[in-house]
Amino acid sequence: MAVNLEELALIVGIFLLSSLGVLVWRRALRARAQLQMRRLEVLEKVVERLGTAEEFVALARTEEGKELLASGSPAWDLRGRLVVLLVLGVVLLAVGVGLHLNAASLATARLPPEVTTPTLVEAMAQDLAAHREDASWWSNVTMAVGVGLTGLAGLLLMLGERWGLLSGAGSRARSAE
Repeated sequence: MAVNLEELALIVGIFLLSSLGVLVWRRALRARAQLQMRRLEVLEKVVERLGTAEEFVALARTEEGKELLASGSPAWDLRGRLVVLLVLGVVLLAVGVGLHLNAASLATARLPPEVTTPTLVEAMAQDLAAHREDASWWSNVTMAVGVGLTGLAGLLLMLGERWGLLSGAGSRARSAE
């Protein structure tokens, strides 16, 4: 069974996009863990320097104290999750396009000329049609999910910015109300 160039390109493309998605995800997780570790170190040093609970409460009531305690804010978590949604949506969209191209190539595929038995020709044609339908169905599903996730990430980003969930200024403005 010979693999043609289009199938090989599809397989390599899917592998590369999947690898890129995994690398971005791992890097985001590593950066998130490092940020949390730094935040915990800073908070530990602050708590060591504060002698009493009253001093901690006084610090927490100041604007700088609120900012320090909110430095691990959900805004970063939300941004990270939006990036994951966006990357996943783009990867699924690319996989769907690849499957669509595969289905298109199956639509123009021809049976080898050495196949002359009518029963074999009919069986191979039915098999080819079934593969084309499967590839077309999966391409539609993955492209729809990819577009949906990408659109959802964009909508959540827009709403998060509008509601002040993604910026420290917006959350400070809400807490002041």
